[in-house]
Amino acid sequence: MKILTTEEVPLLLPAAHAFYEEAKLPGSVVDDVFVASWVNLIKSGSGVVFAELLDGKVIGTLGVIVYNDLCDGAKVAVEAFWYVMPGNRGMIGSALYGEFELWARTNSVKRMAMIRLEGLNDRAMHEFYVKKGYRILETMYVKEL
Repeated sequence: MKILTTEEVPLLLPAAHAFYEEAKLPGSVVDDVFVASWVNLIKSGSGVVFAELLDGKVIGTLGVIVYNDLCDGAKVAVEAFWYVMPGNRGMIGSALYGEFELWARTNSVKRMAMIRLEGLNDRAMHEFYVKKGYRILETMYVKEL
């Protein structure tokens, strides 16, 4: 388990494409945009990416965006993606989450937010988050234009 450097961000691309396909997310992964966005987030201190690598390939990853809350100024860390490649699922996802929470606790984060995508392990993810102390805050609706 490691935190990726800016030079390692391109290693995320196969997982990013697989995640978008499996989750049927709106839009697409444009390689240059994805890499530039995460490199900029990491360089600015507004992003961190945890990854499990096997033979130089990402088999699991959790990306986080960090910002100061617009109302109270608290440091917030929000999951942007959390994905484990098929064939590698099991404990890697939990280990990635554990690394994220440990990082948050040691980096003065006051609030963490996780996302549960509709139709992807709904019940199991809900139970996982509740067990970790989360509460449901809102549901987001998306419309393609």
